[in-house]
Amino acid sequence: MKKGFTLTELLAVVVIIAILIIIMFPSYINTSNDIKNSNLENIKSILSKSMLDHANKYYIDDIKPAVNKCSDETSCCIYFSINFIKEKEIFQTANGNIVNPVTNADLEGYIKVVYNPNKYLLEANYEEEKPVFEDNHCKCVDVRDGQEVMEACYS
Repeated sequence: MKKGFTLTELLAVVVIIAILIIIMFPSYINTSNDIKNSNLENIKSILSKSMLDHANKYYIDDIKPAVNKCSDETSCCIYFSINFIKEKEIFQTANGNIVNPVTNADLEGYIKVVYNPNKYLLEANYEEEKPVFEDNHCKCVDVRDGQEVMEACYS
């Protein structure tokens, strides 16, 4: 009696393993993408909360109007660039970069901090694009040549 496996038995095992891999691979990719998207949402949330704390300490007078009313003449919001947040070390990472886990590139965008006159508080959320207004509705804060720049968000 010989010990060992025949070539047919080994090929059958390899084929079964290959079929299992083919079946499981799309599920793995979907799960991996879901995890990356979840991480991105967590980063956006943490950035918003960090900027909200910073704005409550240092920018409340620039955002909250004296009469507690927001209108076209009164700016009740500020957009802070991700670059500003990195330069001012409001949100710190190990290597100084804030990486988008979905694209593996540096995260870009703005944190919009707005005063809610109904709740008497500031609220913050992440925005992908820089806003463009025809009037002086909001201000944008960025860093240029190491200096903080606050200006109207015009095109």
